[in-house]
Amino acid sequence: ALASTHIFGLLTMRKFSLTPAEELQAKIILDAELKHLDLLSRAGGQPQTTNFFVPAGVYDSRQRFAQVTAEVETVCTAAYLAASRRLAELGEHRMSATMAQLAANEAQHVAVARDLIGVPPSDNAWLPAIFYNVSDAGPVIAPFLNGAEGFMGPMAFPGFERAQQVLGTVRAAAYPTFMNSF
Repeated sequence: ALASTHIFGLLTMRKFSLTPAEELQAKIILDAELKHLDLLSRAGGQPQTTNFFVPAGVYDSRQRFAQVTAEVETVCTAAYLAASRRLAELGEHRMSATMAQLAANEAQHVAVARDLIGVPPSDNAWLPAIFYNVSDAGPVIAPFLNGAEGFMGPMAFPGFERAQQVLGTVRAAAYPTFMNSF
């Protein structure tokens, strides 16, 4: 829900221009984030909140947006990797592999954010193992959930219907997940 709200903010609140290709990519990312949220909800997950805070000025410049987005998406990537580890430990192998699929997609979002400011998409041989458990991400994302100095908001999750209006006909490809394939 946080990532969807953040990318929705880019598409509706930004004070800088995007090329048509960049706007298309942003819409694809928003749809992907909505698909992630839907998948996790159908699996029994629920967002902790639907109101979020973002760093002040995040939609004022391409540089600021890209930096914050790369950081948020890195946290999301690491959280999905931690979920994958824990689910494998619990013997939930198909769900574990599905979390790895989501982590790979989030890593692509990091690359897109970095590309917005002309930084190489990645300088990593593999994704960093930042969190051992998903709950370890809590302190890192706390300012986005509760607000903090230098943050603005709250911004409400736009909801699926309102987000779909912004997306128009743009959709991310949705291949079967491991949960639904094997």
